[in-house]
Amino acid sequence: KKVRFNYFTVNLMPTEMPPNMQDRVADGPWDMTELLDYLSVIQNQIDGVINVGDYIAEFDRHTLIEGTQGIYSFQIAKLRQTNISKKRIGDPKEDLELQEDEYIGEFVTVVFDSRYCTVAIQSNMYSLNTNQVEVFLTEIRNRYKEIQGEADPTPFMVSLNPIIDESKIDRIQNADIFRKVVVRGSNYMADSMADNDSLEEVSGLIGRAGGVNFELTLSVGIAPKTESLDADLIEEIIQGFHLAEVKPKVEISARQDIESPIDVVNLL
Repeated sequence: KKVRFNYFTVNLMPTEMPPNMQDRVADGPWDMTELLDYLSVIQNQIDGVINVGDYIAEFDRHTLIEGTQGIYSFQIAKLRQTNISKKRIGDPKEDLELQEDEYIGEFVTVVFDSRYCTVAIQSNMYSLNTNQVEVFLTEIRNRYKEIQGEADPTPFMVSLNPIIDESKIDRIQNADIFRKVVVRGSNYMADSMADNDSLEEVSGLIGRAGGVNFELTLSVGIAPKTESLDADLIEEIIQGFHLAEVKPKVEISARQDIESPIDVVNLL
């Protein structure tokens, strides 16, 4: 079984920019060491339960580990109480009865490297997504600063910026045969790519349908292994991904040539 991680720089950026600074880059790296050292002492008081939208999430302080060379790992739990059931094969499902303070926890692992102010976040479709992790880290940072009696000169939010492996893009662009491409994201991600002349029709379709999330799959199916998707279309999607400010998840399956095995590349 494989566990996949996505990599991000951890930055702080102002929640609002003055009109005369809209075109400036105003974010900077955030070193989480001080916060994590505080959280590592269970006796230190802080409310680690945070509303992240449709769910609440909790910093599981018992999972916090400080490794060597400034490496920390911890888990955040997405907590839910609804739509929970158990089932035996052949029997109808049964609702699980939870106490008022009991939840089902779906965990995401985060590894922080203080040397580079980067995080590796486990790819787990059942737990928190990247935006929810940003909301969580922003709020727990605010609570910590309040405990310390500190205040930012202007409100900041945590921003996780994906670290893109350019070699993956180079490798996939040099392929001769493209078998499948899958693009997953939200409506505003499609809009971001449409701004760069990619997925423009998809963005319009999502808007007309009132959709919030989308998954686009293009595949040659079980066609002979020499068959390929249109290379110009793949190039357009890759370039749109590369230029988009808000990036969807893009997975491309390709062969370097007819004799090569299929290479599956996740651009994010």
